[in-house]
Amino acid sequence: MATDSQSSLDTREVTTSISQVQFSQAEAEVYDRQIRLWGVEAQKRLRSARVLVSGVCGLGAEIIKNLVLAGVKSVTILDHESYDPESVSGAGFLLYHGETGENIAKVAVTRCQELNPMVSVEAQQDRLDTKSNEFFSQFDIVCVTNANKSELIRVNQICRSLNVKFLCGDTFGFYGFMASDLLNHSYNEEVLKVKADTSLGNERKRRKMENEKFVEIHEEQFTPISNIFNHSWEHLTNKQILRLNYSVFILLALIEFKEQKNRGPKYETLESDSTELDEIATQLEKKHNLVREGKQKFIPRGLAKYTPMDLSPICAILGGVIAQEVIKGLSGKDQPLNNLFVYNGIDSNAIVEKIS
Repeated sequence: MATDSQSSLDTREVTTSISQVQFSQAEAEVYDRQIRLWGVEAQKRLRSARVLVSGVCGLGAEIIKNLVLAGVKSVTILDHESYDPESVSGAGFLLYHGETGENIAKVAVTRCQELNPMVSVEAQQDRLDTKSNEFFSQFDIVCVTNANKSELIRVNQICRSLNVKFLCGDTFGFYGFMASDLLNHSYNEEVLKVKADTSLGNERKRRKMENEKFVEIHEEQFTPISNIFNHSWEHLTNKQILRLNYSVFILLALIEFKEQKNRGPKYETLESDSTELDEIATQLEKKHNLVREGKQKFIPRGLAKYTPMDLSPICAILGGVIAQEVIKGLSGKDQPLNNLFVYNGIDSNAIVEKIS
């Protein structure tokens, strides 16, 4: 972990580099809408940001696309898999230039450069688990998709030691999640305060309203990703259990399934996968003491049939959320989601839980 003096030095260096960022006429025209939306300083921070995205799956492709269009300085795409037209699923819009057997990270670079030539895009064709601490130190933020729980925790621990912000996410058919660790994050938020004209006058006349904008500075403390995955719920009261959203535990069951099988449920093995996923759900219920006084199961059973696919709408929704959180983490603009976001496409709902 960086010391206070190191962090202070890093902050000064970042501030200096951001102040030196200048937009060309072409950049100002391309990013005009974004500059109007979140301001010049926020766009300058993005323009100096170096991002790593691991995993060119349906979710990863959406995140990459959004960040390239947002105008960060550079995006490094990490994936060791080879291109297979039959299995690209939701990532196809980044990979249609590819030839069978070609590395998908390398293929994705071509399409990304077409989307925004002003962003530097690089491919890394290695496995995530082969990358050393030094590799991650070159980035401002790391985003990992399509990885096992143990690998997510490992990379997050490395990023924390380097003072690098971290996000991760995955989709399982109709379900998806994002977990974030933005360390000790400071952000600005515009607050609109309405001031009423209280002077005496004709009561029939509308009172004038004056809108004033104030910028407030806030801080959010994030915890390691391991705290989210290993959190204990067993000491909750019955009322607290009733208030829990079961979607969180659906995702925890799917994450644990992937940890054990190194994959999500598949159509080819749907029957056995469904049985194993139900067993994991039962184990989670017992571990966290979720089923009490003979009540029905807390986690729905038979989930596997909703999960063995990469659904483009789910990837697009979650990819938009994760890219938005990356932008917040880099720009210091607006309050980030802290620290678990879960999307349930069956119920069409999304929740945010702060787990410490």
